[in-house]
Amino acid sequence: DDPIPLLAPVSGTLREYHNWNWDFEGPGMLARFNPSGAAAGNSWFFDNFYRDLNRLGVTVIPALQGSSSKHFPGTENDDKPIKAGDSSVLPESYRIHASHLYQFAARYGSSKVAAESTKLAPGQVAASGLGVLKYLENWNEPDKTWRNRSGYFAPYELAAMCSADRDGHQGRMGPGVGIRTADPKMKLVLGGLVRDDIEIVKAMHLWSLAHRKGELPFDVINVHHYCSDGDEAQAFKTQGVSPEAGELRARMEKLVAWKRIHAPAQEVWLSEFGYDTNPGSPLHAPAVGVMSAEQVQSAWLVRSFLELAAAGVDRAQMFMFRDVKSTGTGVFETCGVVTEKGAWKPKPSYYDLATMRLRLKSFRFKEDLRDLIAGCRTYRFSNDQQESALVIWQPTSLGRAPLPHLVKSKATKLRMIEFDGKTVAGRETVLTPLNGSFKVPVSEMPVLLLEN
Repeated sequence: DDPIPLLAPVSGTLREYHNWNWDFEGPGMLARFNPSGAAAGNSWFFDNFYRDLNRLGVTVIPALQGSSSKHFPGTENDDKPIKAGDSSVLPESYRIHASHLYQFAARYGSSKVAAESTKLAPGQVAASGLGVLKYLENWNEPDKTWRNRSGYFAPYELAAMCSADRDGHQGRMGPGVGIRTADPKMKLVLGGLVRDDIEIVKAMHLWSLAHRKGELPFDVINVHHYCSDGDEAQAFKTQGVSPEAGELRARMEKLVAWKRIHAPAQEVWLSEFGYDTNPGSPLHAPAVGVMSAEQVQSAWLVRSFLELAAAGVDRAQMFMFRDVKSTGTGVFETCGVVTEKGAWKPKPSYYDLATMRLRLKSFRFKEDLRDLIAGCRTYRFSNDQQESALVIWQPTSLGRAPLPHLVKSKATKLRMIEFDGKTVAGRETVLTPLNGSFKVPVSEMPVLLLEN
């Protein structure tokens, strides 16, 4: 229910928190997508939502979260989606969940399925192979330690559910189960883990060696991490810290290195990270020096994306688009790039993330040139057109004004893009060299140099 034209400039990928109980209604729990089921007030038209974002070039990833007390009486929303008495380590126990993911993939994936295999509620227009989704995430934070055993997934339990959800336990559960059964091209995203914990992924890999001939039961390794002065797993204390102070790149490089050896076909995502802007939150980006809290949030988010690119992460989604309550002091209440619903006023981070996407959309990380300028991060990006871009910043958190630095380049001119927190394209200046060097103002907000 955010304005789609406002979402598009900052959304290369968009992770949509999608409650399972929105998708069915009444006797038989038949699927309702367009419009949604009664739990969503019969008011959301997901065919339109996914199609409209798709047309604007946004890759949408529904994160199908939560269980259903209608399917599983006596359970809570975050409990495992299994019947009482069923074993949580057997893929068959997750048949109902995996069957719904089949319906989701059948409708929104790229493959047509037989009409008799869809199970739609009366009044729903039959459709399959709409081609608007490439990914589907099957839970959110299944390893949440603050839940009891009914809601916490141990690695082998999570592997069993993923095996059912991905491909019906490699087809052993029969037709109509799992997303790959409906659309062989769709990728299952592991429900985002609370921690960037490689040990959970290792345990799931071990399970797959015993139960899937070594094939992992998901296509995307997906984790969460918030850089703060607190302990692990979202135990926040007083404030957020910069991605460099939080060693974000090094943490994600560990996952990427493991997957390159053991699961080279998998993608690695970080689907939650970010900062609040209200100083009352223990995850806030603090105002420092000449920079306001909103400017620091923006700088740290841009720097986070750059560090993640350098780490080899395939996709990343910051949390989240809008504030819950822009005057709120709680965790995650002010972590949006726009203010709360109904106002949607862009913060500096909105404009700066839009600038980053616009200017670097076709580029990929190429090399770390950290020694080019003492005390600065310097990353080179390139694209298929052999164009090159340098991104430079001070990895500190002192709020200093920009300082001039000399940057050597063989280019005859540089297009300098400064993130101004006010425009989606940033502020562009053409620089000319003096004795082979360009004078560039460098601060804690990255500056982009296009070499062409």
